[in-house]
Amino acid sequence: MVQLTEMAWTGIFLALVAGATFGCAAGGKGAVDGAAVQGPFQPTWQSLERYEVPDWYRDAKFGIFVHWGLETLRGTDKYGPANGPKPAWKDLATGFTGEKFDADRWAELFRKSGAKYVVPVAEHHDAYTLYDSGLTLFSSPAPAATPAPATPASAPTTAPAGGQWKLVWADEFDYKGLPDPNKWGYEVGFVRNNESQYYTRARLENARVEGGVLVIEGRRETYQDPNAKGRNAGKAAEYTAASLITQGKADWKFGRIEVRAKLPRGLGVWPAIWMLGANHRTIGWPACGEIDIMEFVGKEPNYVHSTVHFQKDGKHKSSGGKLTVTGPWEDFHVYAVEWFADRMDFYFDQSKVHTFPIAQADVPGGNPFHKPQYLLINLALGGAWGGKIDDAIFPQKFLIDYVRVYQRP
Repeated sequence: MVQLTEMAWTGIFLALVAGATFGCAAGGKGAVDGAAVQGPFQPTWQSLERYEVPDWYRDAKFGIFVHWGLETLRGTDKYGPANGPKPAWKDLATGFTGEKFDADRWAELFRKSGAKYVVPVAEHHDAYTLYDSGLTLFSSPAPAATPAPATPASAPTTAPAGGQWKLVWADEFDYKGLPDPNKWGYEVGFVRNNESQYYTRARLENARVEGGVLVIEGRRETYQDPNAKGRNAGKAAEYTAASLITQGKADWKFGRIEVRAKLPRGLGVWPAIWMLGANHRTIGWPACGEIDIMEFVGKEPNYVHSTVHFQKDGKHKSSGGKLTVTGPWEDFHVYAVEWFADRMDFYFDQSKVHTFPIAQADVPGGNPFHKPQYLLINLALGGAWGGKIDDAIFPQKFLIDYVRVYQRP
């Protein structure tokens, strides 16, 4: 069982709706046709395993706010209906202001807690009553057969479906400051593809963890790296961004590499989640192989791309696909590759983007996709594919909720 923080317990168990008379049976936004009152609510700690976020919970306009759940569940709620007035809103939501409720932020805390059920609770007269949202249900004492949402608002922390996957590496970004130096390094300078950005090292303006996500920020600014060497020495950049890499820290052969991200938008942006052969520095590109889990260019806002690059008969070859999407900058989506010995399957959420038969990359020296690769996550600007940059769009943020790597035992 996952050990939860006090804040996570508070949010998971009691989410109150604004207004004392609301109930699912009355047809509120949380109601589903045929929903029935289940209460009174008697929680059992053992029943928590994972959870899904109901769609209605993510709607801040609905007026949901976080109540004194932990104390109520423990029977020590000194603010309950029979024990005096409610505390001020600022006292209820630790770490948040009372001016604006951030539903997405709470949803992320819940998702990362690893619990199985969100419990919709309404303040009804002087008692707390559990309502069946039709999406999730607390299993106490015997779980009801309630189907999960067709498209979960966010991925569970358990292993993905479709096989015996085991989590072997992850960054949940549940800290604050620079990205974890034990997991991430940086590319630095003007690196490739005639791109306009200068990739900076360990600079909070371009790469930081805050609010439970990794922020890679592209900026329009004049910047000159005082430590630049070689081809980067003495060059002033008009744009900055960051490229985080696991090179020298972690690499993998086969598995499911999964990143939940919210993309930047606008002409010139070119975010990517991709992999390069761990032997890149010794044999070069494209012989080392490249796995592009996700690429997006702002000039083609309705598509995400997945591509594999390799070398055949001494020449660069590629195989890829694209998927029509709507506004990938408006919400988080899961970008993943399932990499097997015989193929790679690329996904946008549950939709398959492309399948690559690995035998196509067979060469006498060995298939590059039967060797380890490391991960890169970057925000490029302009360049060979990004194209013309619209300066009016800046700053732009590439948000990464988590990175998870699974393998089969």
